[in-house]
Amino acid sequence: MRELPGVDAAKALALSDAGAPSVYAVAELDSLQVSRATGADAARAGEIVRAAGLARTRGIGTLNATALLAAGFHDLCALAAADPIELTAAVRAMRHRPYAGRPARVRVWIRAAREECETDALPGPVVHGMLSSER
Repeated sequence: MRELPGVDAAKALALSDAGAPSVYAVAELDSLQVSRATGADAARAGEIVRAAGLARTRGIGTLNATALLAAGFHDLCALAAADPIELTAAVRAMRHRPYAGRPARVRVWIRAAREECETDALPGPVVHGMLSSER
């Protein structure tokens, strides 16, 4: 949990004491609950909750969730609408690792986000790196 942005050992302990001992549990909280538990300001608490929500999505984890936030993907619906090639490049740039966010893995993230996103406002088929379900 300490890999989430803004979560140090003290905040991780405070979240655990507040009944959220894991990233999955933190993702179920709202930013006010995180702020009260950790003393973080509202903006930082919101970032912690958003990162936890992304991290629990199939295959993403905390390091990639942090990179996705830094690249401007703040929720599952934004991730669901992403182009796989552009998303791969963004994650690699944020993580400063040439092999981070392999295209096959990124397609899994996008597919999982599409399954979890509760909006009908998703774009049509992805132009670059088309998902196998769209072929």
